[in-house]
Amino acid sequence: MPLYQKIVDLASNTVNNSNVNLIRGAIYCPDQLSVPGVGVAMTRLCEQHYQEFWCTLKCGQLETRVQIFPAPHPAQQEGLAASYTLSNQLHVIGFLQQQDLGTPIAISKHLVIPQAQVGTNSSTRENYGSKTPTKEGSSNEGTSTDEDNISDPSKVPNFCVLLHGALKVEGMAAIVQLGSDWWGTVSAWCEVSRARRSCLLLSILRPGASAAPWLGALDQLGPADETSVSTETFPVRSWRSYSGGGSGCAWARPHALLADVQKVLRHARKLPDKTQHLYKELNRLRRAAISLGFSELLTCVGSALERECTVLPSSAPPECALQLAHAAAALRDPRTALDIKHTLQPLAANFTVTSMSH
Repeated sequence: MPLYQKIVDLASNTVNNSNVNLIRGAIYCPDQLSVPGVGVAMTRLCEQHYQEFWCTLKCGQLETRVQIFPAPHPAQQEGLAASYTLSNQLHVIGFLQQQDLGTPIAISKHLVIPQAQVGTNSSTRENYGSKTPTKEGSSNEGTSTDEDNISDPSKVPNFCVLLHGALKVEGMAAIVQLGSDWWGTVSAWCEVSRARRSCLLLSILRPGASAAPWLGALDQLGPADETSVSTETFPVRSWRSYSGGGSGCAWARPHALLADVQKVLRHARKLPDKTQHLYKELNRLRRAAISLGFSELLTCVGSALERECTVLPSSAPPECALQLAHAAAALRDPRTALDIKHTLQPLAANFTVTSMSH
């Protein structure tokens, strides 16, 4: 026994050098080596670690008694000494698509088991019986069938069955209020080994309104039809598009940087056919330069575009010189030069050649 107690003591530690200890184990010994003594020790073990937790799951006017298994433990928020205890009433405050909810961090997960409901009052179901029996004794058979359905808990309607079926069919999850400034999610969970069997799973999130950052503050979520802003799917898309925008710039070696600059200059020499390609490469180059803090590169590329503008052949369209000058000025614009969210756009102009008669 001293050896086991030493292992338990080594597993326990102190949090932040305070007096609060984390108990990671315990030893239960019978006071007497007898059947009653072992029974008392097992009773203490079950009362501490296997105690049932019953609460009410409520959604609007519908509610039912459920068991949360295993029993949840109080939670603590990082940086705060206050503890959060699960309420005796779990309120379903809304629903979200599973793809919008994602997989927020859950401190624990529990099964939601409905309490068996046995109907005792047969008068509420008397209207469902057959009033005009066609055969002798059929009315008695219908009455006995109703009594069997009432006595069978699986035949009594239950809110958990309705909630589970709706979440599974619609592919949604329910947001549940667990307590003050504490939320969780209820979803239809399917076992891997039993693909055709599923149950309600309660995921307890970390305390606080920012348990799922991509959803925003959980206490500020509301119905989608009450907002005038166009609804977007969660998580919110980034302002930067990665599809079709070209690969990222990797300048681990000098020749890689030189190749990207030469690519911009090649497009500049093929204006106006390569106007869109020129600005696409310029935006890719400037985003990489701003991300790395390489602002001098933007000045050098602007100077290179100005030199290309001076060596244009006389047969080049006037649009070429205007586009090159516009791109060089945009790279040096103090208002947007170092703004990574800004996108360079081609100069919008309509060039027409008219003949003059003397």
